[in-house]
Amino acid sequence: MKDIDLDRKIAGNWREYLDGFKDTKEVMKWAWQEFINERGKKLAMKMFWMSLMANLIGVVTPWAFGLLCDGLNTKDHDNSTVIVGLILCGLTIFSREIVNYIKRYSRELMLGENVGRLDRRIMELFLEKPLGMHISKNNMLSKSNIEKGSGRIKDLEWIMAVWGLDALLGIFFPFCALWFLNWQAAVIATFMLLTFLVWSLFINQKMIAEGIPIDKDWRAMNRFKGDRMEQAEGVKTNYKEQDELRELVRKFNNVIKPDRKLWLWCVDQTALRGFLSYIIFMIMIVYGAFQVKRGEISIGLFMPLFVWGKQLADNLWQISDIEHDINFVTPAILSTKKTLTMPSELVMAENPKHLPEDSSCKIEFRNVSFTYPKKGNSIPVLTDVSFSIEPGEKVAVVGSTGAGKTTLFRLLLRFWDVTSGSILIDGTDLKELDLSYLRLFGYMPQELHIFDGTIRYNLLYGLQEEEWADVSDDELWRIMKLLEIDFGERLTDGLDTLVGRNGIELSGGQKQRLMLGRAVVKNPKFMIIDEATSNLDATTERLVQEGLGKVLSDDRSALIVTHRLNTVRRICNKFVMLSGNGDGSRVVAIANSFEELAEKSEEFRLLALDQGINL
Repeated sequence: MKDIDLDRKIAGNWREYLDGFKDTKEVMKWAWQEFINERGKKLAMKMFWMSLMANLIGVVTPWAFGLLCDGLNTKDHDNSTVIVGLILCGLTIFSREIVNYIKRYSRELMLGENVGRLDRRIMELFLEKPLGMHISKNNMLSKSNIEKGSGRIKDLEWIMAVWGLDALLGIFFPFCALWFLNWQAAVIATFMLLTFLVWSLFINQKMIAEGIPIDKDWRAMNRFKGDRMEQAEGVKTNYKEQDELRELVRKFNNVIKPDRKLWLWCVDQTALRGFLSYIIFMIMIVYGAFQVKRGEISIGLFMPLFVWGKQLADNLWQISDIEHDINFVTPAILSTKKTLTMPSELVMAENPKHLPEDSSCKIEFRNVSFTYPKKGNSIPVLTDVSFSIEPGEKVAVVGSTGAGKTTLFRLLLRFWDVTSGSILIDGTDLKELDLSYLRLFGYMPQELHIFDGTIRYNLLYGLQEEEWADVSDDELWRIMKLLEIDFGERLTDGLDTLVGRNGIELSGGQKQRLMLGRAVVKNPKFMIIDEATSNLDATTERLVQEGLGKVLSDDRSALIVTHRLNTVRRICNKFVMLSGNGDGSRVVAIANSFEELAEKSEEFRLLALDQGINL
């Protein structure tokens, strides 16, 4: 997958640097609109006003203390000034603590709201994309890309909620206050601010320019390490342990040297920048002390001058870190935004029709042609394919590898829309239906989708949650026996036996039978089965075929795709032969038996003979 962090353009001047904030603004606007619910927004605004009040009070506090100092500094002590100063100091200190408490409380509530909304909305946007896009754009619609972007959004929210807002206000209020208190000191503070920002630009530019390639090398090394650990069997059976360890050390040495050099340079630069900022701050303090000595300002005004200048210098450090961290998270969030906001490749009807529960599920393919949605000169997969599946019919689609058999049922499941022609269910074009028709389908794919959980959970997954209670354990055991879903000694806790992530505790054949059981538990009107016995031995294949025959013995319709013709010979009562020569596969024959199909299609006859089928 393309490394999204390398798409960043490094700013060469102030204009390009400021233009880069457009991306930051776009990211923040999108995150605010998509991943913060109404309660979260109210809490965020409450936290903003509390931060505003806390920082404003923080500016007033040193001024109140200075007033107290002025009252104590007079020869006879100005009691009224002292009392006012004490009251103001007490009010500002305690009121700021109360405001900070409300702010922290609101922050925790807001972050909790945002995490829940973020996870739900990310999954919602991810799953609303049609399956065809998940296949054709899997480099973008990938778990790693989405998880990385989601993590960066959480980082951005944390940056702004926890210390970003306070740091910005902690510069704004003291800076403005200095201009009201002493314009000469404010000019010195402005020079300190500009110097710090220019130096920060220089540091961050180099950190981005040199740090991104280094970070890419770190990730490459981690991928190498993770791959070798996951493929430990391949490493050990080839006696490559020491070779791989040496390669890991070599990769580490190649990346640690430039990484250490860059970060040590950054430490030096930030230290020099900090020293310069505090030197300028000391110049401001020396100038303020000189003004006090000359009687131009009181000792009480010198106090806020010192505190505000110190706040300004301290918060500048945080602003630099914020800018660096936001630059770091922005590319991944932009990539995730681009991914999740891609328009759907399916054209949904404005007022879609709903397929009723008692639908007979008669399927018709009418002159269906399909070319995968890719740029350039794409080769058609299907051309003018026409056949029907009547209620109760079990139809097998056969043909050589690459004939488009899998594409047929993917179109029926609306992975994509047909390029031309139409697919109809009970006379209604698929494009006019809402996707709830899939609840009437049972689907057994080649790629096995086993979830981390129990056998019971995986069997019931195809049902709506409110329907789970309607399926008894006895019914689940009956289906397992019917389909030979026998896990032997691995069935340690009956239906509550855990199967592990991706069904790691099960063999390939066991996972395949569990998937088939899930499709059957739905009690669907129409079943789609793709290579149901491809991972089974001959004995188990025969038993599963018998189970399938029983499952499909009633009025349930089915579309079955297989390379192993024995799987469908006794189950199906209609056979469709697909064949193509580079301009898309077509239906070359339709028959009700193998013998009839062999008479109509020489290609099928050879295919059957290759598999040892007696015609």
